Formats: sequence, C-alpha cells, structure tokens
Amino acid sequence: MINYLSNSEKIKKIESYFFSILLFELFLGGSGRVISFGFITLRMILFAIALFWFTLRIVIEPNDKFVYRAIFAFIILLLIGSYVGYRNNAPTGLIFTDVKQLLYFFSIICFSYLIKSKEKIDKVLKIIKISTLILAISYLICYVLIKINIIQMDALYTLLSAKWLHNEFMFRGTGGNFFYKGFFYLGIGIFFFLFNKPSIKNGIVALLIYIALFLTLLRWLLAIVLLIYSCSIFFMWAINKFKTSYLKSKEMIFHYILISIMIIIPITFKNFYITTLGDKRESVDIRKQQIDEVKSQIFNDVKSKSLHNQDSIKSNKPQKKFNFLVGKGFGIGVPIRPVHMELTYLEIFYKQGLIGILFWLLILIYCIKKFKIDIEDINLFYLKIPWIAGVLVIYLQSLTNPLLLNSIGIGFILLAIFVLRTISKLKLN
Repeated sequence: MINYLSNSEKIKKIESYFFSILLFELFLGGSGRVISFGFITLRMILFAIALFWFTLRIVIEPNDKFVYRAIFAFIILLLIGSYVGYRNNAPTGLIFTDVKQLLYFFSIICFSYLIKSKEKIDKVLKIIKISTLILAISYLICYVLIKINIIQMDALYTLLSAKWLHNEFMFRGTGGNFFYKGFFYLGIGIFFFLFNKPSIKNGIVALLIYIALFLTLLRWLLAIVLLIYSCSIFFMWAINKFKTSYLKSKEMIFHYILISIMIIIPITFKNFYITTLGDKRESVDIRKQQIDEVKSQIFNDVKSKSLHNQDSIKSNKPQKKFNFLVGKGFGIGVPIRPVHMELTYLEIFYKQGLIGILFWLLILIYCIKKFKIDIEDINLFYLKIPWIAGVLVIYLQSLTNPLLLNSIGIGFILLAIFVLRTISKLKLN
C-alpha cells in the first residue's frame, strides 16, 4: 500500500506542493515561531508531517548509506548529550529545550527523497530567490514608509514587539532600522543573484538585497558576505587558471562593479551606521562573560562558587567535572546564559565537547568535498558556488549567532548537501 502511494502521480504532486510550503516557511518564517497555535508552530507541524511520511518511505524505498550514517551519528550525539546532562543533574526541561532545537536535522530524510532531480533543484533555487526578494523588498518598502512618516515608528514598534511574535523582531534605534530573524537569509540568498548570469537585472537585484542587509545593521553578516564574495571572485579566477584575459571578461567586470559598490556603501555611510547601531560594548561584554564563565566551569575555578543552573543550585546536587570529550551535556548552562549562548561553538564545546565540534565540522567538510568534486567543470562550479557560499555564511555567522544550532541554519545546510550531491551525480549543465 505504501509502495503504491509513494509511486502515485497524485501523491508526487502533493509532495511537491508540500515541499514548496516547507521551503517558503523555512526561508520566510524566521526562527519558526511567527505562525503558531499555542506552543505548536507551523514549522513544527510541517516538520512532523515530513518526518512521518518520509520515514515511512524508508521502509519501502531504501535510502542512501550517507543518510543512514548521518542519522545514526546524530542520534548518538543526542543520546550522549542527553545522558551526560542527566548525569550532571540538568533539569529535564532544559535538556529537552536543547534537544528540541536540533531535531530539525531529521529533515535530512525528507530532503534526501525530494532533491533528486534537476527539476527539484530548480524549484529550491526559485523559492530561495523569491523568498530573498520578498524579505528585501518588504523591508525596504517598510523603511521608506517610516522615513516619509506614512508608517509611525511607535505603532510599528508596538505591533512587532507583541508577545505572540516571540521576539522575532529587534529594533536598532528609532529611525526605522530593525532586524527580523529571517533576515539572515538575505546574506545567503544574495549569492544566488551574484553568481547568476551577469546582467543589469541581476546586478540591481543583488544590490537591493545588499542595501536591505546593510540597513538591518547586521555588521558581522555584512562583513561575511563581502569576505566570501571577494574570495569567490578570486577563486573563479583561479578555476580559470589565472588567465589575464578572464580578468577582462564580461563576467569579471560585472563582479568588479558590484564588489566596488558593496564596499563603497558601508564606507560612505560609516557615521550613520555607527550612530544608529549605538554603543555595542554591552553585547561584547556579555559575550566575554560567557567565555569567562565557561572557562571557569571547565577549569573548576574555586573563586566561582557555582556555575550550575539555578534548578541545580536549589537542589544542591553536585555536578561532575568537565569532560573535554563529551562536555557538560544538554541542559547545563552558565549563569549569564542558562539556556542558549550566542557563541555557537562555545555552546557546542561546553555542552557536547569535542564530539559535538567534530560532528558539525564533518558536516562542513562534507559540503566542501561535494563542492570540490568536478570543480574543474566550469558549469558545475557556477551551479555549486552559491550553495557552498551559503553554508560558509552559516558557519561564520555562527561565531556570534546560534544559526548552526537551529532550523534556520540546519535547514539550509541540509538542502545544500543534497543539491551539491545531485548536481555532481547528474552532471547538470
């Protein structure tokens, strides 16, 4: 029965529509809490449906060994982190909170079945480009309407600060600059226009996205985009064997113009940027304090009476010494951040140890490996480069924001893995 359903044309159409909804929600839905029904979110519902259906598919349609190995490694990672946290007397609720944000990794099952053809890759490309445009243009329109007083800043602040939005929006001063968690995809989606066919249209669209990103005042993301774009241009020259003639090509001139404008914008509006962003010493101090508290916990600083979670303090249950291999386990935080830390790799190491760092490092290495395959085929190179650029954005941005440990980052990385695999397998042109 299941075999019949999976091969039914109607079911395949339903899967295709479902995949589109899943992707639009992922790219536009921020951290996934914008559309919610009590404590249940739309992202949770879509994830549950995908997990149920495509797990059934595994029963009758064997998957790639890579998928089984990735799932097995991930489950082991969750079990070790949960067990170590339990042994360290972490509150069950906090263990679940840490595990819950990682569960989106199981979408690997869904993506492994749905991204197997050029048609599906084109669908993903189209949706991420449309979503990026929606995010950028919506923000730019809103910003302009605020500046010409059609939208009142006080009213907008009240609306977007509503409790049901779960802190998805953060404001930068009172001039109309604000940040939405979905805006991280501006720094990813821009590469799908930068490395598209060189044209005035693509150049203008890429600059509009960049301006929107600039106005969000995500300074680190802005720097990452410029860094990756600059390195990519050089890499493209290298792939073309450092030919002098290639430097004069239409394609390289296109990139020269864009990268020049993208560098000039932050330099020209430096004072506006600094003034609007304000004093960021407090956020820097918070990050430093996180590092100090983790170091204190790791090296058992006797001057710090206790770095347990509050629930553990009340119960007076002792915690075991830090284990570099497995960390302190899920559910164990530090006083300034008892749940999640902004410094992703610090949190991974603190809670999952070297095993956790190794797992996420291997995911990155795998993406790079799939990018390098057929790298001398120029056509395949251009198809792949936006995907590896997006993966690098997530890994670098995770130095200061927990992208890698939530559905925003995990979802794109999984998509990139299967797109890169499929491009190499099908030898697309």
